[in-house]
Amino acid sequence: GLLVVNPDTQRQTSMGVRQVTGDNQYERSQTQQKIDGMVLYLRDIVLVDRRYAAYGACKNQHESCAFWASRGECSMNAQYMVKEGNCALACLECPRLPDSHVIRLPEDKEEGTHTPRTYPKMPHDKTQRERDTERFEERKRKRIEQEKEEARRKVLQKQKDDEYRRRTAHLTEKYDRQAVGHMYVE
Repeated sequence: GLLVVNPDTQRQTSMGVRQVTGDNQYERSQTQQKIDGMVLYLRDIVLVDRRYAAYGACKNQHESCAFWASRGECSMNAQYMVKEGNCALACLECPRLPDSHVIRLPEDKEEGTHTPRTYPKMPHDKTQRERDTERFEERKRKRIEQEKEEARRKVLQKQKDDEYRRRTAHLTEKYDRQAVGHMYVE
């Protein structure tokens, strides 16, 4: 697997099994974003914070971990993905030691002066339920827009029809007056 090195601490670790991407462009893109996120998580958090003393154990054990994580399996199947440690790295959930077990070295900053960077939830870290809800809301929004557009078209068509009737009624009335003037009365 890919080797990640933190240039400041000189610590390094492997990401585990080489990851496969999805079948289509969207899946490949989502999986690659997850892999990029794993690299940043390892480099900037796990390899810096001493609470991740067993950072070498935080690896992906299956080739599809990143793909599954991009599809929301970290929350939907947390037992397999995180708790059993099969894909903890892909889920950005590497095990940490409690603070009481961390050995402080002289070069460490004073307690409380350093806050480890947190890893923000990425937009692609959505559960299947969240993605389904978004798709439903998007379809609903489009349907409402289509209904509004259809109503607007009907109003415009009615206005055109009314204008046509008004014009034709005027012309019909004018024609009828002309026709009556030319009639012979016996």
